[in-house]
Amino acid sequence: MREINESVVLGLIRQNGPISRVAIARTSHLSAATVTGITTRLIAQGLVSEKSQGASTGGRRPILLSFNSRAGIAIGFKITERELVCVATDLSAEQEQHSRITLPDHATPEDVIALIASEVDRAQGAATSRRLVGVGVGIAGVVDRPSGVCRLSPFLRWTDVPLRAALEDAVSVPVVVENDVNTLTFAVRGEVISTDRNSFIVVTVGRGIGLGMMLNGMPFRGARGQGGEFGHITVDPSGPTCECGKQGCLEAIASMPALIRDASSVIGRPITEPELRELILSEDRRLAPLADHAAKVLGEALATLVNILNPGKVVLSGEGAWLLNHTLRRIVHAMNSNVFDGLSDELEVRVEERGDEFWAAGAAGLLLDDVFHPRLQRA
Repeated sequence: MREINESVVLGLIRQNGPISRVAIARTSHLSAATVTGITTRLIAQGLVSEKSQGASTGGRRPILLSFNSRAGIAIGFKITERELVCVATDLSAEQEQHSRITLPDHATPEDVIALIASEVDRAQGAATSRRLVGVGVGIAGVVDRPSGVCRLSPFLRWTDVPLRAALEDAVSVPVVVENDVNTLTFAVRGEVISTDRNSFIVVTVGRGIGLGMMLNGMPFRGARGQGGEFGHITVDPSGPTCECGKQGCLEAIASMPALIRDASSVIGRPITEPELRELILSEDRRLAPLADHAAKVLGEALATLVNILNPGKVVLSGEGAWLLNHTLRRIVHAMNSNVFDGLSDELEVRVEERGDEFWAAGAAGLLLDDVFHPRLQRA
């Protein structure tokens, strides 16, 4: 109970400060004595400070408490197929420093854990005396959030890796492990909720096609934390074979590897992603039908999500953001043509070109959300 109460008080100060002890007690339903004891400890730890006096309501002017975001750091990671992206943030998840490390070919869990531990040591050293409160990790694939086990990462070829337990042993601080699209979704949440659209979806197009869902301000992960496999809905039963082994998945038609495959067939030789980008953006007539088809299929698939979830906003992102920007009008047209009447009214669809550091900062933000909210309230 003490940990929960401290988390409640600290969360209120972090979110609503400067705030008085009386307002904290009123909002949290804790006694004045309990709030005083907790805030005294938080001030002693350097997490909270007395900043100013509020307006008087008839008696003495209350002392207002503010959160000290510089009291510590959190570190977020995004594990990609080829790189480890690291971001150190303050306690408000604001980025302070970042780095990238190339992973060895066919990196093992042990390789990645050792590199993360090394980067944590380096970032801690750069932050001098500030306390490290924890580490967040985003990885592509199926992640069991409660246990911190990576059930499957197709790109890294990992199966049932107890990543959180191994990392907590290596770095000696709390660790959160999450699907990387969910870390991006969390990073986007503050910007989106500020526009009063607290139900939104994030769809990423790149090496695969992913989905993050924020419904009524809370992340939705499914019964076992494995929801969001949008890339593996069947859009063409007679379509190409997907990496998952099924035929006609959205990912097998509209992901970047699928487009590179089809474009290479049209051009008559293997092409790279930079070449694909140059040809499509220069309106090469040979590839225009491929881009149009991918946009149409993606838009139709998005319509299904909109019909089911009725989000206030759709955010498109990922390594293929350049293509999404280029074909956005076609994507939206296909989506609107297949959405139930009224569900697309005032629906905002936008492309966010965000680097991997933003995803990693989202992983740090998820860790901080755990730190500053009681366990009983965590989603």
